[in-house]
Amino acid sequence: MEKKEKDNRARRIRNITNNLDAEELIPGHKDNIEEQLSIVFDALESTINGVVIAGMEGLIVYVNPAFVRMFEYGYRQELLNKSASDLFADGKVKSLRDVEKIIDTAEGESEEFLVHRKDGSTFHVEVSTSAVRNTDGKTVGMMASFVDISVRKSAEMENKRLSSQIFKSQEIERERVARDLHDSIAQTIYAAKINFIAFQKDPVKYRDRFEVGIDFLDKVSHELREVCDDLYPSLLKDHGLESTIRWYVKNYLQVSATDVSLSIDFKSRLSRDLEVNLYRIIREIFSNIIKHAGARKVELSLIEADSVVRLRISDDGAGFSIQDVGRRGGFGLSNIRQRVRDFDGRLEIESSPGKGTTISIEIGVQ
Repeated sequence: MEKKEKDNRARRIRNITNNLDAEELIPGHKDNIEEQLSIVFDALESTINGVVIAGMEGLIVYVNPAFVRMFEYGYRQELLNKSASDLFADGKVKSLRDVEKIIDTAEGESEEFLVHRKDGSTFHVEVSTSAVRNTDGKTVGMMASFVDISVRKSAEMENKRLSSQIFKSQEIERERVARDLHDSIAQTIYAAKINFIAFQKDPVKYRDRFEVGIDFLDKVSHELREVCDDLYPSLLKDHGLESTIRWYVKNYLQVSATDVSLSIDFKSRLSRDLEVNLYRIIREIFSNIIKHAGARKVELSLIEADSVVRLRISDDGAGFSIQDVGRRGGFGLSNIRQRVRDFDGRLEIESSPGKGTTISIEIGVQ
């Protein structure tokens, strides 16, 4: 078996040297070319980057094992003597020299390209190229190194999508706050002003207007507290997450005749950032239950153990198709996913139409 591998290795080296013309590579030393290329060949075979070498005609004369795996071919022989340009989805690429020109134009050492796998599917790679030259400086071929960046590109696209959704969320929140200030607080202040003006004109005739104006100012103070609490609840700041959750359940869920079971256990108070994010997550989930689920029973478990906070909320409501929500980009769930991701946490959602929903979250506590 070892002898067969050595024979195959020698044959592949001869194939490269023959196609690139060994005499062109090292004039006068063709007899020793296999020995001299042995170390280079071993390096190319073992590198984790995909490497391809093409002759002056643009045909592939060598690919390393990493390249074969990256492009999902079964054997390297399937790639030999094919045009290197066929690997690229970009119609502008007619040869590896075109790749080199594109990289030079971008003024970088590498450039991103979309390429074809064997089955025709595409993925993103980062490519760097170099000319294969002989000792006289004459170009006798082209070599390219490929790095699969499809995971990175997917992450970039996901981050871009989430950033766009977060921006929209912020705009919606700003609009809501502006609407609350205009429709409620501004009108109440104006009503107080009218009563104070009347009292100022005739304190005797309109003496009761002063008290009415004071009442309106008290109402404004209450409305402002509600707006501020919605942005960052004073209850959360002063009394912590557990008290805030219990208050929210009492004033929003239980008033709608929903039976809520709570199990909350912390060893100590959590960090401010984690408390705020857990509060936002829980409020988002409760809001969805109130608006969409029509649940009769809700169970919330929030436990800290072994430096991990575990949140589990389940309801017996309408449920939903996770695939459909994913395709529509369910906005509330996207916010929840991003908040969990910000803390390197783990999120699981179990739901189906008519069978309720269970959301489980785990976040490490530092």
